This record gives sequence, C-alpha cells and structure tokens, in this order.
Amino acid sequence: HVLHGSLCMSAHDIIGLAKSHPNTEYFEASETTDTSCTYVYKAKSGKERSFTYDLETAKKDGMKWAGRSQNLKAMIRKTAGCQAARLFCPEALHGLYGAEEMDS
Repeated sequence: HVLHGSLCMSAHDIIGLAKSHPNTEYFEASETTDTSCTYVYKAKSGKERSFTYDLETAKKDGMKWAGRSQNLKAMIRKTAGCQAARLFCPEALHGLYGAEEMDS
C-alpha cells in the first residue's frame, strides 16, 4: 500500500512475517475483546512476553478508525499485532508499518 506517499504493508503481512521468522517459537493473539487485544510472543531461545493494545490507546494515538470504524475489534487486533511484532521481532520487520497505523 502507499499512504500519504509512504509504503506500508497490510497488518496481516506484518504479523505473518513475525510468525514465520526463524527465531519465533510462537506469536499469536491470546485474548481479544471488543476494546482490546493481547498478543503473546516467544522466541525459541527466550521467555514468553505479551503486549496489549486497546481502544483508549488508539484514540490517544490519533487513530482515525478509533472513532468511526464499523469493525473496531478487527482494527484493534491488527494494530496490536503490528506493534507487538515490531516490539518483539524487529529483525523480521525492519520498521515496517501497517496501513491501519499510517492512517492516523
């Protein structure tokens, strides 16, 4: 995708890159509600770590979809996955951003 002159991938592609990285044992959404999503990650040589993203944070971050999306649950899940992937598996993503994050 190209948004505002910047290249960005789909959230599912970013999450897929983190999941398929050779150092990843697992990377998955462990809990999803109507207003938040938690991803868990475990490297093959490390301990499990988690990251939670919620609607309140999305609004503070200025995400346009946070106030108008008809599918908030999916948008929260995709943004949580992108941010967790960059946090836990940066070597797989090299700073990639998802289209959902670029439209803020």
